[in-house]
This record gives sequence, C-alpha cells and structure tokens, in this order.
Amino acid sequence: MTFMELPGKRSTEVKHRISTAGSILSYEFKTASNDIAFGIYRLSESGEKISILDEKRYCSHIIPEDGEVLFEEPGLYVVKFDNRGSAFQKTRKLSYWMEVIEPKIERSSTGGAFFNNPRDSGYYQENQYMTPTGPK
Repeated sequence: MTFMELPGKRSTEVKHRISTAGSILSYEFKTASNDIAFGIYRLSESGEKISILDEKRYCSHIIPEDGEVLFEEPGLYVVKFDNRGSAFQKTRKLSYWMEVIEPKIERSSTGGAFFNNPRDSGYYQENQYMTPTGPK
C-alpha cells in the first residue's frame, strides 16, 4: 500500500505505461475520513483525455473501493485521485494499491494468438471474449 496526504483543493495522478492490449489494472483505495474523487483515463498521442472510468466521488472512508479495469489498447493511462471538491479544504489521508497484470500470449496450433486472461480461464481473440468452450 502507498500512503499519502492529499490537501484540499488538490489532486494527484499515478501514470501507467501499458504496452500490451488486454492488460488489467487491479486497484484498491481508501481514505481515513471523508470522500474522494477517483477516475481513470488514457492520454491519446495528441494529449486528449479519453475516459476509461468516469471520475466520481467515493465514500471510501466507509467502504474501501476496489476493482479491475481492462486496458483494450496500449498507451499511457492515468489514475487520478481528486480532492478539489472538498468544501472545507480538508486533507485526505489516502491509502492505495495498484497492480498491472499483463496477459500471457499463447499461440494456437492454427497460428492464431490467444491472450490468456490471468483472472479466469477465458481468452481474448480478435476483439471477442472466448471461454474454453467458445464465444460468450
């Protein structure tokens, strides 16, 4: 876990350079008191912010937040914690953990590439989610 204090009217960003499509970001965060805004976006080559997980406020001081996000294409992704919405400019004590898990690429006997999802027994093939028994 990473621990930090985020002053009122401030935000912080954690950047991840993703080189393999199908990578998964697993995350968990909580605050010691009060809510905080959280979102994930990808930076295009032109600098445009493309929302992956819309930024919204979470009451992570009551229930810690966790989740996973699938990155469908390589690029620079930014995880943002935002305390600018703090009406009383209170500092947030923030704890977070993040891990990027890259898929294992397997070659089939027919020459196709399968991306093994590390979270289950499924595979990604040509923009289609596959299970060992066929498409979902």
